[in-house]
Amino acid sequence: MTITGFHAIAESIERSGAHACLFVARRGGRVGDLITRAQSSKIEVRDATDAELERLCGHREHRGAVFVADSAPEHERYEVGSAADATLAELWNSQAMTTWRARHAAADWSASPACRTCVQALPETRR
Repeated sequence: MTITGFHAIAESIERSGAHACLFVARRGGRVGDLITRAQSSKIEVRDATDAELERLCGHREHRGAVFVADSAPEHERYEVGSAADATLAELWNSQAMTTWRARHAAADWSASPACRTCVQALPETRR
């Protein structure tokens, strides 16, 4: 399983075993925080170029970090489809993504352990 996004990677680090690796194209800021978490969890950290990260995850929106781990059943609930089978627009407008976006906009974190523990105040969820 290949994971991008700071919150998703942070949660995955907490849940992953020895068969995982964090690939990074930079070392500071939020990527640095992920590196610290990975090292604390005894997960391998490897340097990579942006091009290598793009090949790993299949897109440019990796933000400098890609986490690769064996698939875990608890992560299946986050899957909304495959870019091999649908366009990104179709995936974005799918029922699964529409539901995730609506939950996020309403600050309903009940379906996501990663979101339940988030402490970042996002503009759309400030109340």
